[in-house]
Amino acid sequence: MKNAKTFFAVLFILTAQLFTSCSPDHDFSTISTKEILTRNQWTVDNYMVQGQNTGMTNYSMIFSSGGTFNVKKDGQIISGSWGSNLNSANEEVINIRLTTSDPSLMELNKSWKILSATTANVVFEVNDAGSVCQLRIKKEY
Repeated sequence: MKNAKTFFAVLFILTAQLFTSCSPDHDFSTISTKEILTRNQWTVDNYMVQGQNTGMTNYSMIFSSGGTFNVKKDGQIISGSWGSNLNSANEEVINIRLTTSDPSLMELNKSWKILSATTANVVFEVNDAGSVCQLRIKKEY
């Protein structure tokens, strides 16, 4: 009888250990949008206003972790800044500010809502005075 109790006690402890595991408080497999943006160099894949392609493609972009934002257009580098925050709807927003008088690059000076972000591409959207603008960037390889 004593052996049976010991056997079941050991069996219970081993079974409990099987179903109990340590799990991290954070899911480190999820990469933040800031990490995605700052780990890569990007190219504008598509920029659309009201569903119409604007032709803004092949501009290179670099988001630095310190908040610097650079765009390379026709061999010229234009600098600015970027940051992220949550809007009133609790959606992640990226704010871009470039110092330029180039009208096509001034189009980027907006607070962009992030629609999707992967390590391969990021899609932003903004409703600018009734016009829906969508920017898709892809990782440069």
